[in-house]
Amino acid sequence: MSPDGKGCMDRNECLDLPCLNGGVCVNQEPKLRYRCDCPDGFWGENCELIQEGQTLKLSMGALAAILVCLLIILSWAKTSLEGCAFGSEYL
Repeated sequence: MSPDGKGCMDRNECLDLPCLNGGVCVNQEPKLRYRCDCPDGFWGENCELIQEGQTLKLSMGALAAILVCLLIILSWAKTSLEGCAFGSEYL
């Protein structure tokens, strides 16, 4: 309640230091509470979550498809080379 008793006062939630990992707290309007501006590498309501690096992730199906294609290419290359003896020429 405000000192005059006519309204609510905004409580500064940033005084509780809610932001972690070097995040900067920004006090908001009474209904919005606060916001944490997180440094690079962190995210979440209080900067509590570590952001994973940008990595290439393939599903098991994609890895299986790549492996099958590689085996087909190697098999084709092997059979193509078996027809030629060392030092012979194509006619």
